[in-house]
Amino acid sequence: MKKRVATCACGQLRVNCAGDPVIVSLCHCLDCQKRTGSVFGIAAFFASENVEQQGEFRIYRRGSNSGFAVNFHFCPHCGSTVCWEPERKPDAIGVAVGSFADPAFPSPSQSVYDERRHAWVPPSPHTNDLPQNPGILHGLSINRSEKEAIAIQFAGLSARDNPMQVQLVRRQLPAAHGRRARV
Repeated sequence: MKKRVATCACGQLRVNCAGDPVIVSLCHCLDCQKRTGSVFGIAAFFASENVEQQGEFRIYRRGSNSGFAVNFHFCPHCGSTVCWEPERKPDAIGVAVGSFADPAFPSPSQSVYDERRHAWVPPSPHTNDLPQNPGILHGLSINRSEKEAIAIQFAGLSARDNPMQVQLVRRQLPAAHGRRARV
């Protein structure tokens, strides 16, 4: 299994990740712009059991558009945010892609909050651009096919559109294992 290490600027805080990220997301939301000091943030989400932190950190907690808080882990020495725990996805850890300092890191497969993208930033050719975060479907007590229909429509697609884009939206949804489930 591939091993990746993300660190803060001073190297004191390390996040060890095993395997490939579940998804890599480019986010244009204003909160990510403020967090990074750039015009977007890029996050790699890993299954929490594949992530281990080493070193001292502090937590900054803020709300989000999904209604769930996000707990950001940052180095108390240099201030770099290395990873975060989104409460809407307790089984996932987000890691700032820049913290890996790896130009060969996988490119984003989705771009969210595209309506907040600065006009001079071109759309990414490698992503499915979504107006907001598809995570808004988290916590809804509906089955997977209902979530797929909502996500596809939310992404501005229909089931007859580009099958690759529709499949990408479907892959972003958690499996419901054929039953009505709260996911």
